[in-house]
Amino acid sequence: MRSLARICALLPALFLALTACDQSQQDTAGEQMEMAMALDRAQLQEAIEAVNARFMEAIRAGDAAAVAGFYSDDPTLLPPEAEMVRGLAAVQEMWAASFAEGGFTLDFGTVSVDGAGEFAYEIGTWSMPVGEEEGGAVEQGKYLVVWKRGADGTWKLHADIWNTSTPAAQ
Repeated sequence: MRSLARICALLPALFLALTACDQSQQDTAGEQMEMAMALDRAQLQEAIEAVNARFMEAIRAGDAAAVAGFYSDDPTLLPPEAEMVRGLAAVQEMWAASFAEGGFTLDFGTVSVDGAGEFAYEIGTWSMPVGEEEGGAVEQGKYLVVWKRGADGTWKLHADIWNTSTPAAQ
């Protein structure tokens, strides 16, 4: 009977020890899963910069269909001083209208990237010459892109917002 009393007295302590052990294992498993889902920043930045280089080539070529091909199936653009642009067809139309106003050169500079799973984000800067009549001036700005990884592993622009850092002419 005495043994049964000891076992009963030890049961709560044993239960607490097992619960703490289980929680520790859950915490470790969660940390391991989080680390596995986190993307290697250097590889991610390299991949995004490679897409950006091809994206800039398509812009320089004035090819709205090729530019639209860099976006996910359901993109959203938030251009400055304009309405939100939603959907792939609308994105292509926006770029076609921009190209109809005249060709332009656009350069990107990635500042930082991060992500996990199928999404990543990029913060960067852009610059664009505004023409010889402007004395060779360059407009500059910044952007934030949410990237979405497709089933084929390629990164596509999913949400895109940009604005200028150049003060408005007085």
